[in-house]
Parts: sequence; C-alpha cells; structure tokens
Amino acid sequence: PIYEVEIAKRNGQITSLYDREQDWYVVRREEIGWRLKNGVLNALQIHMEEPTPMSGWTIGDVRTVHTLLSGARAEVVADGPVESRLRFTHTFGDSTIVQDIVIGAHRRDIRFETEVDWREWGDFDRDAPMLRALFTPAIQNKDAVYEIPFGTITRPADDREYPALTWADISDGAHGFAVLNDCKHGYRCRGNAMELALIRSGWLPDPKSDVGGHRFTYAILPHAGDWQAGGVPAAAQA
Repeated sequence: PIYEVEIAKRNGQITSLYDREQDWYVVRREEIGWRLKNGVLNALQIHMEEPTPMSGWTIGDVRTVHTLLSGARAEVVADGPVESRLRFTHTFGDSTIVQDIVIGAHRRDIRFETEVDWREWGDFDRDAPMLRALFTPAIQNKDAVYEIPFGTITRPADDREYPALTWADISDGAHGFAVLNDCKHGYRCRGNAMELALIRSGWLPDPKSDVGGHRFTYAILPHAGDWQAGGVPAAAQA
C-alpha cells in the first residue's frame, strides 16, 4: 500500500522505490536512450583502507572501493499480508553477509536485518576492509541532520565522517530521507549520498578486533518535509 519497490536480484540493491503516499520516486533507475539514471539504495561496499598509525582512532586513505554488484544468492523468505522478506547472501573474501530486506505492508521504514560472519582484517602491510552501506536518494540538500546525545546537530554534507546515534537525515524541504540504525555510529554524507559504516577492520591496537559474528539492523525512512515533520526520532526508537 505504501511503496512500489524494485530490488536487484544479483546484489540486493533497491534500484527503484516509488512512494505512493507522496507520489515521489525516492530513487528511480531506468534506461533513457543510451543513458541510465542514477540513484540506488543499500549498495554494500568494501572500502580498502591503507594502513595508518593509530588505526583504531583514525580512518586512513581508502585505496579502492569494491561494490558488491553480483554473486548474491537471493530467496523469498516471506510474502504475505504483513510483510515481504527477501534474503540476500553475499560473500567477500572469507566473510559471509546474510541480509533480510523487510518491507512491511503498513510501515514506512524498510529494514535491513543483517548477520555477518566477518573474517577480514588489516595489518602493517595489507589494507583493512571496511563494510559500508550507500544510499543516494533523490534529495537536493546541502546539509544533514544527525542525532547526538540530548539533541540534534546540523552539519554540512561535506564528505566527512561524523559520529551520530540512531539516525541521520537529509531533506530539501519537500521530501526527506533518513537512515536509522540500532548500533552503528559512523555516518558520512556528501550531497545526497549517505553512507553508514557497518564493520571496520582497524589494525591497531587490535588487528582482529572485529573478526567474528555480527548482528545488526538498519533501516531507511523516506518521508515528507524535514526530520521533525517526518517523525524520524520516533521511527528510530521504534
């Protein structure tokens, strides 16, 4: 009733998301002549970070970015009156990422329930992989709003990594888009491109600090107006 969604079977990316209530394409990817319009939600990427001193505290230069474009195993787990649940299993190196995309019939948020068996790490002489999720909705914005302890803060969407609590939001006045999460705190926005850091393999002082099992959920919330009009804090708490 709320969304019309197209998801790429080979990688789990949302390539088209139409909001019926707002009559708005949050993202839309289609062929126009020889061109392809941009916009994608939930592009899982591996950022290969060069070794740097004080790695546990400072993100170093990223040498390469690998987008998980193909090779995922897709299956329909549930498709009923309450929710649709699609499961995508990705592999990278020795790691496995299992992610359920959950679209509720009467929920405005779309959830990404994720379990990862992470077996990657960096070292003095090899890059450290970092798992991130990328979203590029159709928003014309210059700032982003982040939840911080006891309030919110507006920062420029200037491609810098910022800490936040359970959500970050961009809006152009007419429409907005929030990324919600239950335990991740590294956000980066450059214009309308929003990234959420999911797993980072810092190599000092502990080169294998993130090796093992991870379970977390993040979500997207397209909405009308700004973060207040869109009810972003309440959605994040829910």
